[in-house]
Amino acid sequence: MPDTKSITVTLTTPVYLGTEKVMELTFRPMRGADLVAAGLPFSTDGRTEINAPAMAQMMSRLANQPPSLIGQLTPYDWMNCVPVIMGFFRAPVPAPSSTDTSRSESTGATSGS
Repeated sequence: MPDTKSITVTLTTPVYLGTEKVMELTFRPMRGADLVAAGLPFSTDGRTEINAPAMAQMMSRLANQPPSLIGQLTPYDWMNCVPVIMGFFRAPVPAPSSTDTSRSESTGATSGS
């Protein structure tokens, strides 16, 4: 999942911002400032462990919604948002080029990086 595009998650249960019914959250790409502000939303020390407060704060920042709205999410909808946030940590995969001969066969690494 490239980190250059916003991703929308459709909720199964509506949440409310005042009287406005919200049925989807659109997460913008993450930046370093988001990590500084929210903290790392998970750790991987042999297994992946979610830091729920940091994850909720990251959801709030990336969806540009108040924490109170994120707090209304059902556990099902909350957990459907987690892979989106975690996906922003994966490196984007460049599109293969038929003229690109700089890719290494064994690692997929490119020269000049």
